[in-house]
Amino acid sequence: MSESAISISEFCKLHDISKWSYWQLRKRGHGPKELRLPHTSVVRILPQAVQDWRAHMEKLATTKTMQLETARRAKQRAAGRSSAKRKAG
Repeated sequence: MSESAISISEFCKLHDISKWSYWQLRKRGHGPKELRLPHTSVVRILPQAVQDWRAHMEKLATTKTMQLETARRAKQRAAGRSSAKRKAG
């Protein structure tokens, strides 16, 4: 990774996420620390913030809450597929 600050768009490309996903993560307090340049609308993410974010996301992925949420979503998807099969059949 480059040793210079990156934009939100570059961050999203680097991590293969949409800007919408970025804003949702940020809204929930899970976005990377942003550097806002004074008196401008320029936002940059420093390399250390990227590393900290990755560590945070890894930790978050292993928490019990995340495991429960993943299981709930899988169950919801399975229920949706079952419903679709019944309608088609």
